[in-house]
Amino acid sequence: MRERVVLVEQGSLQADIARARPEVEEILAQRYEVFCKELRARPWERARPGLDEDEFDPYCDHIRVLKDGVLVGSCRVLPGERAEAGIGFYSAREFDLENMLSQDQNACEIGRLCIAVGHRKGSVVRVLWSAVAQYASMRHVDVLFGCASFEGADPEKHAKALAYLYEQYRSPVRIAGANGRGIGMSRAVVGTNEARAIHNSLPELIQGYLWMGGTVSWEAVSDRDFDTTDVLTRVVIAEVPENVAEFLTKIRQRRR
Repeated sequence: MRERVVLVEQGSLQADIARARPEVEEILAQRYEVFCKELRARPWERARPGLDEDEFDPYCDHIRVLKDGVLVGSCRVLPGERAEAGIGFYSAREFDLENMLSQDQNACEIGRLCIAVGHRKGSVVRVLWSAVAQYASMRHVDVLFGCASFEGADPEKHAKALAYLYEQYRSPVRIAGANGRGIGMSRAVVGTNEARAIHNSLPELIQGYLWMGGTVSWEAVSDRDFDTTDVLTRVVIAEVPENVAEFLTKIRQRRR
């Protein structure tokens, strides 16, 4: 068994990297409860009953957040060298990553960010982001990226939010949908008096990426399996705002 790697401790919360199969399977079971039962995502055809898993999971490190020893959140991270060894990136199913990967050195993909019911606001989310930042620091990651989703696969329901992201947070690197799946994000007009409300209504994961200085793809993609509308989000570590970097560092430095 691998040595335990604790990334963050804050009060009753602890974030680490799952090191044993039962720890990973507990994460997969919680993901199933959230993604497949709560959000009605379609499980992978080869997934074991009661688990949200796919062919990428064995190649990933799984970061988990525990509250008094109970699993309350997780995400998986796929380092670039493992992806390039043959499995590729999950996001490449939906987005053309060639432009981004040709410029970004040591990129790492974040996926399947999952927070248990009752913990989706506040400290658990902050500790998870801080753990991701610590992981990036440990592995000398330059860029974090991954799919982030709106509930519902009809992009027209998210037209205002997509237009807002396109106007305010479009990546300097052109990132489009793969295989002609891309959906234009500038179909709606966003009034100046609407911007704040739209930003505050964005999904927590997207807000987290933006808080860290992230940008989004030039197009969205409809994911029928998960019943979501997805954008690709990208954070350049060197461009994380100073106040955010200091905040995440303070969380990592706290001890019980």
